[in-house]
Amino acid sequence: KKNKWCIFVHVWCTMVHLRPRPLHNIILSLCSRRGLSTHRHTINVPRVDQYLKRGDVVGTVCELLCDAGARFHVDEEVAIVETDKVAVSVRAVDFPQGGLVTHVLCAVGDEVLEGQPIYAVSLQADANLHDITDSIGRQWVHERKQRVAERHREEDAEARAAIEAWQRARIQQARLRRAELRSRQAREQFSQRMRHPSPAEPITSTPTARARALLGLKASASRAEMKAAFRHLALKYHPDRNVDAHAAKSFAEARAAYELLVKASH
Repeated sequence: KKNKWCIFVHVWCTMVHLRPRPLHNIILSLCSRRGLSTHRHTINVPRVDQYLKRGDVVGTVCELLCDAGARFHVDEEVAIVETDKVAVSVRAVDFPQGGLVTHVLCAVGDEVLEGQPIYAVSLQADANLHDITDSIGRQWVHERKQRVAERHREEDAEARAAIEAWQRARIQQARLRRAELRSRQAREQFSQRMRHPSPAEPITSTPTARARALLGLKASASRAEMKAAFRHLALKYHPDRNVDAHAAKSFAEARAAYELLVKASH
């Protein structure tokens, strides 16, 4: 009866291997607990804390790191089970001499129970078969490690590029803020000078002195300063910009003073 039960379980597991069912998990759990596994040596899901499980289910198979025919060594990671909280590593801890994977009993995406077999393994095999399968399995693991390393390098490069772009944006923003601050300070200083001009020299009876006093200039003022002072008064009192009745008179006086100073400076 025990042999017939093992044959039935083996056929059932083979039929539903690619599409897991809850009944499949229940049968595998009963077999593992009663010692009725269809394979003599298996790598099983390890025991985990109760708070990591969802009832009897430990989690979902996330990665299968070995294929049928692959050789494994002691304490080698052969699968990863993803729980609701952490990822659990499945290792070949019960085989000090290593072994050979003969069957893969789960697929990626299957829900597994505690103690459920994931791989069926063989501890005795032909030496040539061991060499062949070992080379194939090692090549597959090496290629997978290369893909993972390449993905990590790409992620690191993207992260470095994002950080560099962020730093460049910060530097550019700082430059713009400094330029805006300098421009604001210059405008404030100019406004301060216009509101509180420097005291002009005492008014004397000479026409040149009266012209400098009208334009708010010193005796040592240059022609550029004369032009800037006249421009300021012209923008302020020009009849096209100022409709005041005395604006035209003030504009004419400023123009006459400017012309007098320009002639006197020759």
